[in-house]
Amino acid sequence: MQTLTAEIAAERRRPALRPVARVAVLSAAVVVALSAVGGLGYAMSVATHLVVKAKSHATYAKQQQLAVNMNAAVAQYGTTTSQNDQGGNNNNQGGNNNNQGGGGGGIGKKPGIVSAAPGDGSTLQSVSSILLISDLFVDWTDLRVTRPDGSVTTLDTRQGTSQRWIFEASAPGLYSISGSLNAQNGTGTVPFSSHFTIFVPSTGGGSSQAAPAVQASVIPTQSGAVTSADGKATLVWAAQSFSTTPVVVQISPVPESAVQNLPPNSLVMQITASSFGTNTNVTALNGVIELQFPSAASNAVPMVSSDGATWRSVPQLSALELPAGQPDGFFRDSGGTVHLLTRHLTFFALTTQAASTKLVVRIVASPSIWTVGRKYVSLYLNLTAPAKVASQWFDSTGTLVPSTTQRTRVLRAGVTILRLRIPALAPGNYRLQVNASGLGQTTAATKRIHVSAVQPRTPAPSSTRPAGVVVIDGAPRLVAQLSSKLGSRFAVSTTSKLDLFDAIDPRSTRTVAIVVDLDTTPVSTIASIHSVFPELEITAIASDPISAKAGRRAGATVVIAKPTSIDALSSAVRQLVASGP
Repeated sequence: MQTLTAEIAAERRRPALRPVARVAVLSAAVVVALSAVGGLGYAMSVATHLVVKAKSHATYAKQQQLAVNMNAAVAQYGTTTSQNDQGGNNNNQGGNNNNQGGGGGGIGKKPGIVSAAPGDGSTLQSVSSILLISDLFVDWTDLRVTRPDGSVTTLDTRQGTSQRWIFEASAPGLYSISGSLNAQNGTGTVPFSSHFTIFVPSTGGGSSQAAPAVQASVIPTQSGAVTSADGKATLVWAAQSFSTTPVVVQISPVPESAVQNLPPNSLVMQITASSFGTNTNVTALNGVIELQFPSAASNAVPMVSSDGATWRSVPQLSALELPAGQPDGFFRDSGGTVHLLTRHLTFFALTTQAASTKLVVRIVASPSIWTVGRKYVSLYLNLTAPAKVASQWFDSTGTLVPSTTQRTRVLRAGVTILRLRIPALAPGNYRLQVNASGLGQTTAATKRIHVSAVQPRTPAPSSTRPAGVVVIDGAPRLVAQLSSKLGSRFAVSTTSKLDLFDAIDPRSTRTVAIVVDLDTTPVSTIASIHSVFPELEITAIASDPISAKAGRRAGATVVIAKPTSIDALSSAVRQLVASGP
């Protein structure tokens, strides 16, 4: 007892640490503690922040206050290396317990936006400021706001977790905020984007202007929703529905004057998406998304179109899920909301009457054919109603070539790959005319086609005239990697199977090669492409010998076995295009 009392008395006689010493000691403790969690660079950034906070106090921070700040920092940062930002186990980039470092070092958690005002995807009537909140203490850099007219306002660089900038705007339209975050914890600079729309609904009296588009950022691991500026439709998605990489989705009300063959007062929305950072269009989805039309009339039905002119009805579902392989369907809930489920992005409409049954025929054909070794030529034919079809060839003077008329039975509405016998044609320029008759109506479509004896050689790609490479249902990351490997002489894009022939139509594109994964695309798709465009080089990827053999028979130029690399794929495409016919 005497010894203990003496020790206590001695302890009381020791002078207290001066404020500067306390800051130094506790900062060193913070560095040691956080180094074990997120690496030395990360620990130093946090400790520096704490020292600055401590020094800002009139008498420097008291030890108790520093302890509270340190605990708060540990609560916020202390478990970052055990979080999983992109999948895997205890790994910010995937893998098993690997943070790009060893011996207790490594990187911390990537910073991100946790809140914004205006909110991402929101619609307002005006804005006076922009508030952004990060989940970490960060440097805010390269901040810009793009206005509807394309002009850009630069925001000043800041430091901290929550920051507000004065930004006044009332002009209607879509606004996009972009910038970069850096937590100085080894994760580097992380780009971000946020979006808002300004729109003031009409109060009546005269025609009202169409509502502007609304955009929202889609994080692959998170579900979300965005509502059109006029509030008449809401797009809802689950995690991983769009892609495995971030995308920006857009919902745009379409005025009636911009579409065709719909009854009056139809509600039309166009849904699009692009990959974040590259702006590559995304048409193929990883899953099902949902477009909701609230308070729909009892007789309202949804329709879909790839071009805003030719429409088809969306089938009604018997359950609340979209069956595998079905592109779209809808159901109605007890509150009157129409739920349209879809696996593709395009034009969607809600109508209260049957759409126009006007007969329209559309054809897609190769701009040049050759006659040696060939007996048939195929066309992509799309009819809006059942009809009989007749084809005729006219020479360069407009004269009907004798014995070239061919007729069909009644063809169903929708898409048909129509195979025609190649008549005796001398080399030269011709006009192929397709006449359709049905529902008491007649219509026609024509294509100009050059006929030669042998297959013409495909022009070599160049930076001024890049060769188009279309990846069917390609993930944005694959498209970006393939584009990077092929270089500026190639233009890589992706499309869904539903929009395939629009994407490779030679009248609007310069497509020379197709990339297709036989695990997700049926062999019949290759057969259809090869039948209409035998000059296209088709590269298929297969995981088994049976699919590979079927792909070759259907018309694939080369089949690559899985697993493969982006280097092997780009090399195959480049060699096929360079070798030509």
